[in-house]
Amino acid sequence: MKVALIVQRYGTEVVGGAELLTRQVAEKLVSELGWQVDVLTTTAIDYQTWREEYQPGSSQLNGVTVRRFPVTMQRNLPLFNFYNRFAARVLKRFARQSWFGVRELIEKLWYLLQGPRSPQLLKQIAKTADIYDAFIFSTYLYEPTVRGLPLVAKKSILVPCLHEEAPAYFSSTQRLLSLAPVFLLNTAAEQRLLNKLSPASVKRSRVAGIGFDLPTLPAKVARGQTPYILYLGRLSRGKNVDQLITMFEEYCRRHPAEQLELWLAGAQEKDWQLPNSLRVKYCGFVDDARKLELVAGARAVVNPSPLESLSIIAIEAMSLQVPLLLNGHCEVLRHYADNTATVEAYYSTEDFVRLLGKILKTDWQGDPVARERLVQTAAWARDQFSWQRVMNEYDTAVKSLQ
Repeated sequence: MKVALIVQRYGTEVVGGAELLTRQVAEKLVSELGWQVDVLTTTAIDYQTWREEYQPGSSQLNGVTVRRFPVTMQRNLPLFNFYNRFAARVLKRFARQSWFGVRELIEKLWYLLQGPRSPQLLKQIAKTADIYDAFIFSTYLYEPTVRGLPLVAKKSILVPCLHEEAPAYFSSTQRLLSLAPVFLLNTAAEQRLLNKLSPASVKRSRVAGIGFDLPTLPAKVARGQTPYILYLGRLSRGKNVDQLITMFEEYCRRHPAEQLELWLAGAQEKDWQLPNSLRVKYCGFVDDARKLELVAGARAVVNPSPLESLSIIAIEAMSLQVPLLLNGHCEVLRHYADNTATVEAYYSTEDFVRLLGKILKTDWQGDPVARERLVQTAAWARDQFSWQRVMNEYDTAVKSLQ
């Protein structure tokens, strides 16, 4: 099989769950199924600017051919943020009206301002329509998918990474969902959202999920140092990191004698400022080895995000037998809590403070019962996120197009 994966950003330097999933899938299609895989993407690393940071052209990364195309317009973030609020408000209010094409113009301008715009990437998709057995588009949200998928609709597979958000209800998204012959979804929650958006489309969908290579447990961080809880991901208001810091500070206020820090690791967005707090430590962007060390040494891993189609850091923490404290308002994160005994879901600051205290008071290593709960959670994660099962789903999906 020869397949093309289309995604807005691609590379080891790229931070983003959907982008990481795409890279892992591409590499597994090569190593596990022996397919020839090309990734068609842009030269950007940062989705807030779409600035050209990779060189255009072809390169190899872990057996995958990566073909990068330039972005013709960088993102004006203040302008986009303003227009995004305007468009979401107006389109939601007049959801069932088209205004003789005005709605479509509002959406088209939204995609233009959001980016990435890469005409050469779109031309490459159209030009190679007969070369590939399938085109796998990752994320529904960006122009390479919105405009690229219709060019090769009959050969397309959409991995939408749907969230409950305003663009999911765009008329452009409805057209996209009507075109794709096959959908591969990350979670059952995402499939329920697809059913809400497009009942006809859900019949063509399967929950493929994500595979997980269980990492080798690194040496635990010495418990003699100041204990910490860990957030790893994009540092932004959209991920509720500000709220996380506020809740953590409330916990510290109620437990003044307790030595505990909140460590933040990941890319810091330009409109987000690190608070001036002795209890909050910024670790910066970390590589995979350092990430596993941080997870394994944490007293708990936290994810406050309200919108997740999948949480890779949560899966890694479960596999590394580290307890989790997650935002229960997110259905995907709540699913982890509902199915394990070492993942807690909070719904308020009071919940956060109480459940964090519960996690910290538990002797996870010394209490055999608590230790067994961690082992059972790790086994559940391995069963749910097997790469063999994921590859079977991709193999079935591509062959269904033949």
